Parts: sequence; structure tokens; C-alpha cells
Amino acid sequence: MISHLSLTTFACAMMVALTSCGPDAKPYPLDTCLISGNKLGAHGEPYVLVRDGQEVKLCCEPCLDDFNKDAAKYLAEIAAKANQ
Repeated sequence: MISHLSLTTFACAMMVALTSCGPDAKPYPLDTCLISGNKLGAHGEPYVLVRDGQEVKLCCEPCLDDFNKDAAKYLAEIAAKANQ
């Protein structure tokens, strides 16, 4: 049986691995959430993560589930919009 503490420790380690920001992350070029289209800051502080060297800002943490379902698609959208 896995203890609650072990699951919590594992979950925290995974979040750090997925969201840790490094100095080499490309800045998020948009002022809206990729998932909802809402203006960032409309629901409070944006949820910020770094995926594959790209900073991503979402309007709220629940949008993370949708982002994770097709992260490659959303990262491609960010890259395309950054090059406009």
C-alpha cells in the first residue's frame, strides 16, 4: 500500500519537473489563455508552467488538464503566434 505522504511527495516532484522554470525558457508571447481564450489575469493570477523550454500561461489551473491532453498542439500554436 502506498502512503498518502509518498503520493504527495511524488505529485510534488512531478509538478516541479513539469513546471520548473529555467532561465532558458522562451517567454509566453500572448496575453490570452490558449485553452479558454480569456485574457490573462481575468480570473486572478495566471497559472504558469514551462513545457519543452516554452513558458506557458493559462488563465487558471483547470485549463492545465486540457493543455496536457494535446500539449504538442498548443506548443505549436504558441510557436506560430510568436513568429507572427
